[in-house]
Amino acid sequence: MKISYNVTGSKRKELVQAISRELETEAKYCGAPGFAYEVGGLRIDRDGTVSGPDNRGLIADLEGLYSLVPTEKAYETAGISATPSDESDLEPRYTEEELGLGLHHCDPIGEDG
Repeated sequence: MKISYNVTGSKRKELVQAISRELETEAKYCGAPGFAYEVGGLRIDRDGTVSGPDNRGLIADLEGLYSLVPTEKAYETAGISATPSDESDLEPRYTEEELGLGLHHCDPIGEDG
C-alpha cells in the first residue's frame, strides 16, 4: 500500500505516534538521507507517505480515531467490489409460484419456510 497524508514536521510525528500506538510497536527514526520512520514493517517518508503491506484496518483507525485523513490511497490488493464476482449473485433471491389464471406470487427465499 502507499497512503499519502501530505504532512511534515509535528503533524508527521503525530502520524508516526498514532501508527505506533495502533500497531503496538516502537517507531524507529532512520535519519539522513531519507529522514523516514519505520514502524512495524511500514515506512513513513518525509512527506508523510506510508508505504508497506496492505493494512486497511490501520488506515481506517487512523482516520476514525485520530482524524488523520489521507490525501491519496493506493493498495496492492483489490478491496471489496460493488460488482458481483459470481453469476450466482445475480440470481433472484425469491421463489415464484404460479397461482393460475395468469396470477403469480413471489416470496423471498427463507421467508416462512
